[in-house]
Amino acid sequence: MIDVTGALLRISDTINVNYPGANVSSVMASRVGNRASSKIRVSENSMPRLFNVSAANFEASGFFVECDAGNAVTTLFHFERPAGAAADIDAVISRVGTEGGGKIFHIYGRGLKLDGCTFANTKIAVGDLDFPVSWTPNGSSNETQETAMRAYQFDNLRFHGVAAGVRNVGRNSLNCGGIQMTNIHGDIGIGGGGAFVGVARDGQFANILSRMGATHGGGIVDLHDGSSNCAFTNLGNGGFKGADVARLVRNPIVIRSGPIGVNELSFIGGTIGPCNRNGVHILGHGKAQNIAFLGIAFDRTNIEGNQYFPIKVEESGGAFAEVSIKLGACNFKFRRETPAACILGGLNSAVVTLYRDNLTTKPKGIPWTQSNIVVG
Repeated sequence: MIDVTGALLRISDTINVNYPGANVSSVMASRVGNRASSKIRVSENSMPRLFNVSAANFEASGFFVECDAGNAVTTLFHFERPAGAAADIDAVISRVGTEGGGKIFHIYGRGLKLDGCTFANTKIAVGDLDFPVSWTPNGSSNETQETAMRAYQFDNLRFHGVAAGVRNVGRNSLNCGGIQMTNIHGDIGIGGGGAFVGVARDGQFANILSRMGATHGGGIVDLHDGSSNCAFTNLGNGGFKGADVARLVRNPIVIRSGPIGVNELSFIGGTIGPCNRNGVHILGHGKAQNIAFLGIAFDRTNIEGNQYFPIKVEESGGAFAEVSIKLGACNFKFRRETPAACILGGLNSAVVTLYRDNLTTKPKGIPWTQSNIVVG
């Protein structure tokens, strides 16, 4: 156990952690200025990793990490067991603040918890979920490539100007499940698609707020082909459009379908918009089934023009065979901006079905769909 309370450390070489149960912690931290306490300063901008952790049960808590503004490469916490070793990591990063650098974490293996942290101005992403070359079972942890990645928890985090959030886009992304993400605040928006980007399977996402978007490419979530069986509760996307400044993202929620398809995705409560283009953009081919929006307020989507929609379906890389969308107790409003041509637009085809209930409302004069879309 290493106590860094009151210290100001300047680090120019990677710190290798190769024994289990390592703990680097502080009881208090101050992040401002050269006299800040309980702070690690990365003084080498080309350093690939700060902590290179190759053993299980690492914990970091209560201190601050700072990188130069020109540092776009350093991963602060890299978790990877040696080739052929059991790949459990079971790391905890709690009450850690960061400024700059490439990524907060990159983990090869299972077991990561982030709690009570503030991450500012990362140049690549908050972090990546990945998988080791080979998974070696360890005692009772008799796991396979298909079942091992299932313990990831992200709670009470503030993202300030990060280039992207948590990503599950690696080679084993389709087998990575059990992601829990709650209470995320992107106070000047979250770039790169949002708080979560990639495949989401059997997960829970709640209370994610992304406001005052600093980049057009930001958003709340960007879900990739293979996403299924997830609930997204109380998501919030907001912004500002004034005479002199516009702080709006284009597409708050993106759902990408492909050869595998996406299905059973439920968005429950919260607000989508205002935004420049589509509130929800379903993009790709194959099947996007049972995409449900329950109790969602769609507020001033498609500000850039009526070629965009609160919900848009668009083919890319092939044709859609089936798209089914459900609306329950939703509301659509547009205020002074250009109203949408319809609520659900884009692909005007009978392969698209919209189901809605009587509690879902919209302004008079705006149709629900285009002519060939089936309304159930």
